[in-house]
Amino acid sequence: MLNIWKKIEDKLRVVKPPALLYKDMSTTSSVIRDLFNHDVTRAVIDSKKLFKEIKEYAINAAPLISDKIELYKGKLPIFEYFNIENEIEGLYSKKVYLKSGGYIYIEHTEAMVVIDVNSGRYYAQVEQELNSLKTNLEAAREIARQLRLRDIGGMIVVDFIDLEDEKNKKKIYDELKKEFKKDRAKSTILPMTEFGLVQITRQRVRQSLFHSVKSPCPFCGGSGVITTKSNVISRVESWIRKYMSSTSERKFKLRVNPSVYNYLTEGFINTLWKLRVKYFAWISLEPDSTLLPDEIKVYSTKQNKIITNF
Repeated sequence: MLNIWKKIEDKLRVVKPPALLYKDMSTTSSVIRDLFNHDVTRAVIDSKKLFKEIKEYAINAAPLISDKIELYKGKLPIFEYFNIENEIEGLYSKKVYLKSGGYIYIEHTEAMVVIDVNSGRYYAQVEQELNSLKTNLEAAREIARQLRLRDIGGMIVVDFIDLEDEKNKKKIYDELKKEFKKDRAKSTILPMTEFGLVQITRQRVRQSLFHSVKSPCPFCGGSGVITTKSNVISRVESWIRKYMSSTSERKFKLRVNPSVYNYLTEGFINTLWKLRVKYFAWISLEPDSTLLPDEIKVYSTKQNKIITNF
């Protein structure tokens, strides 16, 4: 910072106003400033312009890291060469595989983030404790890494594989504490409970990757489930019975989602045909991709208008 200020003072003496004395660093340079620490071995940049800018910033602000900044000269795209695309895609997945054969499952809820650790294999009782410890230790390291990469903050609860030995539970806790020391965000870790649960709170530095790239599903509203097609048909039948009891009209059209349309018309003696026979009515169908799977609009041929939607 002193070097930057000295340059501003030197420039002030020679330039005539109006003149630009200092320009704030670009987003890329600010990332280098915020994230580049002793754990980073090198930064590889595929833009000559950015390389020059960052190199200049490093020389002025942090000379010790300037030698770690390299210009990429390969023919392949830099993300392809370093397999970055696959790494990014992996960050969007709920399931993260471990080298031991196990995996962790990351689930976002309204109140917290829940992480489940699974061995993925069956072990004999004799070696179960040892293998559970091995998988849990690997999971602890990966969980700390995933929380950093995904910018996950707030309350996190981890369900580790059950361990009998209290010393092994302490090893998991110590491993988590060690791994979280690498994290710039502040965190608090509580010891493992008798049920194998570990509670973690991590400072929210920015919006999590999950919330920055995901939005609620328009079909299920973010719940992860939708009404079954059979339940939709039950609702249709309920409406038909009620409508038939109050009118003599026997001809109308149902507008439904294409998936429901396919369900109703599948087979020779299909569900639509059965409804026509059962209620002695001419019911026609029209697929409408703008409708949700559990949404239906009823069009009256006689009245030439939509009479209801549900």
